[in-house]
Amino acid sequence: MRSLGRQPWTGPRPTLALFIGMKLADQAIVLTEDGDRDFAPRLALADASGRRGLPIRLPKTAQLAGVTYDRLAAGPVLDRMAAAMGGDLALIGRLIWSDASLSWQAEWDFVWQGTAHRWQRPAENFDAGFRQGLEGVARILSGHGEPR
Repeated sequence: MRSLGRQPWTGPRPTLALFIGMKLADQAIVLTEDGDRDFAPRLALADASGRRGLPIRLPKTAQLAGVTYDRLAAGPVLDRMAAAMGGDLALIGRLIWSDASLSWQAEWDFVWQGTAHRWQRPAENFDAGFRQGLEGVARILSGHGEPR
């Protein structure tokens, strides 16, 4: 990496508590570790996590306690939930399907050292959307700048 002009990320890797909502037409869900409709997204998240060296946790359905797609927002509620899930930091994501562009519109919110970071981009599939979210966090935490 150094020969390419890049510095490796040698610091500790925190566990991310993920709060990710997905909306398709009139259906909206928050991904969970144990949800019936969450299997394919969980596989994609596990792959993205492994490739970026970022351990992740998803909430169990019972832990959501009133947190819905429409109520995903950074703040003390999700911070407490993140800690209860064994996460060090919370990453909030929203993936919204667009029929017009035939893609997911991925939006990410992350707070690190008191600074709020927000990024968004279209993604051809939810796998790519999840990669964007975790890559953005990795850039921030490793000191390589804002997400692209």
